[in-house]
Amino acid sequence: MGCFFCRGNGLDESLILKEGKNVLVVANMFPGVPGHVLVIPRGHYRLLNEVPDEVSAEMFQEAIRAGDTLKDELGIANFNILTNEGPIAGQTVDHVHTHVFPRTEGDNLLIRRRDTRQVKVSDGMLERLIKAFV
Repeated sequence: MGCFFCRGNGLDESLILKEGKNVLVVANMFPGVPGHVLVIPRGHYRLLNEVPDEVSAEMFQEAIRAGDTLKDELGIANFNILTNEGPIAGQTVDHVHTHVFPRTEGDNLLIRRRDTRQVKVSDGMLERLIKAFV
């Protein structure tokens, strides 16, 4: 069987909410919270660095539009945009995609987070990052 998110292989066409030039906005078949949608590139890309700039820009733009649509339709105040790359990060489908989660108070959606004010970046890590990004 081919990729679950590629058309003709397993993508349930009835879940497609919007079709863009390079991306699809799709209702998540197994939502983390009600209204959870996905933004999926039409082309098959396994990793983020494989996605052409034009496609990644459209993915982010459509994720923002999806969040705004969810705000209007569901009356939510906030949303999360999340992309997992690789199994350690939580990617379960081998096709780049972005989640848009509408958030409500007490929705119990767990996106790992800790009080980031507790742990300051170390000098060694900061030096490594500065070298890497220069």
